[in-house]
Amino acid sequence: MIKHYIFFTRNTLPQPRADLVQVANCANAAANLGYSTVLTYLGQDARLRPTDWMKPFSPQLPDRALKQFYNLHDQLKVAALPIPKLCSRLKTKLTHPSTIVSKYYIPLHLRPVTQIVHTRDWNFVKAAIRCGILAIYEHHHHEDKQFEPEIVHHPLFQIAVTVADPVRESMIQHGMPSEKIIKLHNGFNRSFLVRRPDCWIQSRGSVACSLGQTAMGDARFLGNQAARQNLQP
Repeated sequence: MIKHYIFFTRNTLPQPRADLVQVANCANAAANLGYSTVLTYLGQDARLRPTDWMKPFSPQLPDRALKQFYNLHDQLKVAALPIPKLCSRLKTKLTHPSTIVSKYYIPLHLRPVTQIVHTRDWNFVKAAIRCGILAIYEHHHHEDKQFEPEIVHHPLFQIAVTVADPVRESMIQHGMPSEKIIKLHNGFNRSFLVRRPDCWIQSRGSVACSLGQTAMGDARFLGNQAARQNLQP
């Protein structure tokens, strides 16, 4: 059975946000390097159909709108995890999308088909590791949260990626081992800037740019050298 390199965001797609552009381009780059990569996100219009719950993880080629929005290539597959609107409206811990993904989708549906996950969602990282899945974590901003020692020191926790020294120091102060942190410049796909200058105008204060990088050259996930040796193209 082929196991996937899962890039996960707890958001719906597409949206013209800098962090989502980065996630989409990283997943696209991984797929272009030959890994079975699936960009996984929350479904927008999920309904309570039996098939949604029986087989919620169904990787497929991105539709035309999503493909054009992020300039995705044919090697990448996507999967929208269904989250019923009623769950979002109830606003309880049990029905929160993070709970549904961590307690239901990961252990029952993602674990058998996933080799490694790559995400900014710390709850997703913790759930993956507890299910025996390799994990890479991205952390780009200051957050006042403590990293659990049983997670950051776990052999399945491969590496944490950040983009700035102050954030790196903050992560160390909150329990992240320094040897598990790498700092990489945050590149982006230039074609997105050409097509969506409004996104750049809104996001330039938080995006560290490298204009020489393209979608392929922007393969920031190559910074996970420790994890890469565990991947099978």
